[in-house]
Amino acid sequence: MKPSRLHAFTQAILRFCEAQLIATLISLPILVWWGLPLSLFATAGNLIFSPLITLFLAFSSFLFITELFGLPNTYLAGGLDMLTSLLSYLLSYGRKEWLVCFALPPTMLLISMPVITIVILRYTALWHLTHRSGMLIVILVISTLALSVAPPYAPLTDTTFKKLTITRRDDGTLDIIDDGHFNRKGSPAKYVQFELRPYLIKHYGTTNIHTFTILRPSKRSYEAALALADTFVIASLIINETKRMPPDTQLASKIDGKIIIERNVTAAS
Repeated sequence: MKPSRLHAFTQAILRFCEAQLIATLISLPILVWWGLPLSLFATAGNLIFSPLITLFLAFSSFLFITELFGLPNTYLAGGLDMLTSLLSYLLSYGRKEWLVCFALPPTMLLISMPVITIVILRYTALWHLTHRSGMLIVILVISTLALSVAPPYAPLTDTTFKKLTITRRDDGTLDIIDDGHFNRKGSPAKYVQFELRPYLIKHYGTTNIHTFTILRPSKRSYEAALALADTFVIASLIINETKRMPPDTQLASKIDGKIIIERNVTAAS
């Protein structure tokens, strides 16, 4: 690669990294406020998937046009199929262990992050790209450290939800006991996704569940366990043994740790 091309390639990578830093600093307060996790590999993922998604959209557009005018598109369809398979293959490498989250800090801290970013961009417009990116990295590291030390503001034992007990352990992980809470929900998966998961992340700042106990097994409680397992790392799932509702067969592939079937499990246990 010639020096001029190498320089252009390096500058393009630096501009991409700068754009990712700006997007992260602007979006991180929003994600924290909504109780959503952030992937550690977001920047690398965007670097890999941006050109692939562009190719996917181009293939899709050309395929639509050829179908519209009745033109031969065998190679286009084959290329789109290969590209879709490649995207699915790369996405299969995603891990929930890559997700990080933060408890909701004081509002002023969240507001200060995008404000400081805008100020830096305003007064460093004439700086070299490397120096400006370095300044943004420093701001991101300081902001992340500030979010990390923000303590959870939920009590050690939380009974906000009826028939659901949440306990924070000394290591920051959670113990959750379901005494029929999810059996009352029409769609437990959506309830977990849009209400319970943001609540746990905002109040406790963790995606690690030490023990999830189901006292009244049902189809809905299993559905909730599967929805939690999509984001949270569950070390062990304890199910109160009952002949009426055996464990869901999908749980074994979703739960990260062990599944324990016990008799006469109570909330006190």
